[in-house]
Amino acid sequence: LLFAYPLLLKADGKEKSTINIFVRSDKGMPVKDKKLSITSTVGTLSDVEATTDEKGKATVTLTSATPGTAIVEASIDGMLKMSQTLSIKFE
Repeated sequence: LLFAYPLLLKADGKEKSTINIFVRSDKGMPVKDKKLSITSTVGTLSDVEATTDEKGKATVTLTSATPGTAIVEASIDGMLKMSQTLSIKFE
């Protein structure tokens, strides 16, 4: 699961959107120590790799000095692409 806030920011290179990524098992339980690869089509991520904690959560931030809509994706262990993407708009 991918969540971000805010989804609309100034393209000033300073305002940050916080992106939380949650990994769950088939039974809905948190999965810790999963290595995530994160990409964005616009802007700069604070980290392009992150590892889930005991709650199955990893957090990165995104900034951009360029206007546009960033499409954020995450992959688990470099192979399994998460089906959900995020759209974050910089104006």
